[in-house]
Amino acid sequence: MRIMPNLVQAFVSTSLLSSLCWGFENPAQQVVGIQIKSQRPIYLIAHRVLHTTAIPIALRDGANAFEMDVAPYGGKLYAYHDDIGPGGKPGHTVEEMLDTFAQHANETNFVWFDIKKPNTWASKGTSIEKLQRMVQEKLEPVGIRALYGFSMKDTGLEEFDKLAKSLSGNEAISIGGRNGPVGRTFDSVSSDKLSVKQKVMDYGISFLNLPYAMDCDWPRDKEDVIYPTGVCYELYQGAKLLRDRQPRKPKVGMTFGWTIRANDEGTNRVDKLLGFAKADGLIYGEATHDYRDSPDIRVAIGLIQSWLDQHSETHRRATKSDVPW
Repeated sequence: MRIMPNLVQAFVSTSLLSSLCWGFENPAQQVVGIQIKSQRPIYLIAHRVLHTTAIPIALRDGANAFEMDVAPYGGKLYAYHDDIGPGGKPGHTVEEMLDTFAQHANETNFVWFDIKKPNTWASKGTSIEKLQRMVQEKLEPVGIRALYGFSMKDTGLEEFDKLAKSLSGNEAISIGGRNGPVGRTFDSVSSDKLSVKQKVMDYGISFLNLPYAMDCDWPRDKEDVIYPTGVCYELYQGAKLLRDRQPRKPKVGMTFGWTIRANDEGTNRVDKLLGFAKADGLIYGEATHDYRDSPDIRVAIGLIQSWLDQHSETHRRATKSDVPW
């Protein structure tokens, strides 16, 4: 519902008068506080951050969170997408990345660890538990939160179940998939320690410009036989049916979409995902290349920043003090 400008002005005037009458030292602060609480904090998540040098670049561009692929290589954990496509080589080790994130703790809300091929980790001499220990030792003490991301196809693995049941209050777990399967999967996780806020749904595709990828009414390819379709639809349903279920108990705490790129300029894709689908954050960057100093990446994050500027009454860029879970 759109609040009439006159009502807002009257409310602010009343709030200021009340503050003065009750002796608040800075009545303007009281009103600002009310405004901040009414705005949805949005996370601008840097895509595929695989090198330590990319971290300060992303922060300079305006990121407040990071997505980092993780996979084993040569017996160690690396920031690694683990594929044969462009940019498929390992980046820096996870330990090096964590140390660098920690150096930028004041500017970083959370790091999203996109776990690649978890069923192969044990045979390659490492484990999800090792990753979690490293994250808890290096990021938790400096106040950086952690999100562990699994694709829907990997949620049947023991690694997913064990991690979901061992999260600290600083950690959360995300499932990349359509809203129905995500909700049912989280329902099946029996753990008193896993709160709703620690359950996250994400959905997207690297090329949102593909036919039907951004459909908001219904997905053309429900089984993702060719590629994910209906990204807008799934995130909208995820927000409506899983996150904002009041008075019923929510099933997830947040929804994230991906990936905003430079070629989304001149479209309404950001508006669809943040405005209509009400996502809590968007991954932005390049589709198949790791994060770097790039004008295309700056265009991509600029699309989100511009949308936030245009909707400052209802949305804002999340800060370090925001608590996602």
